Amino acid sequence: MLPATLQRTAESRFVAPTPRIDEVIVWVVEIGAAKTKAVVYSTADADVPTWVVLSAASAIALGTYVGGWRIIRTMGSRIIKMDPAQGFASQASGAAVILSASHVGFPLSTTHVISGGIMGAGAAKRVSAVRWGVAGNIVVAWVLTLPAAAAVGALTFGITRIFGEGAAGPLVVSIALVLTLIWIFGRRLISGRTLTAEA
Repeated sequence: MLPATLQRTAESRFVAPTPRIDEVIVWVVEIGAAKTKAVVYSTADADVPTWVVLSAASAIALGTYVGGWRIIRTMGSRIIKMDPAQGFASQASGAAVILSASHVGFPLSTTHVISGGIMGAGAAKRVSAVRWGVAGNIVVAWVLTLPAAAAVGALTFGITRIFGEGAAGPLVVSIALVLTLIWIFGRRLISGRTLTAEA
């Protein structure tokens, strides 16, 4: 069981309006660190340890480096062939929705909002300008994300529990994931494929 102060902090942070992905990753690492007793919190206002911030920042940077270009390409040219006016319209409408939702305290996904803005900007030109098959694939991915993340989380928890209650399990899983990523990227480099978007 999580300490009561940490649990209240986590609950208040997750229901706060429009948490950014970097904040969510830091919160998840904080909760995991507290659960494995790697970090001990005495109050809800405790400072976030530097290693938690660095871990979260590294995960975000690696994810952006590996998959960011695919997302940018999909959003900018695969859903619609976006021109500057449509880009402005989708970003402005997305900003208006996000700020309005934040004002009334409604949490939402910025990715969903911007995707909707892009589809709306394309449909305003003409409905057939939107590649609805690509948009449908994005919606299917959104629907599958929650159960897939739950399954991966349960599997990871099960593996870490094999090594006991302490920090050994998360450490073993982290090292195994890093080694696996190094192996995958090494194979891609050897085969001559780049790590960024390919035309």
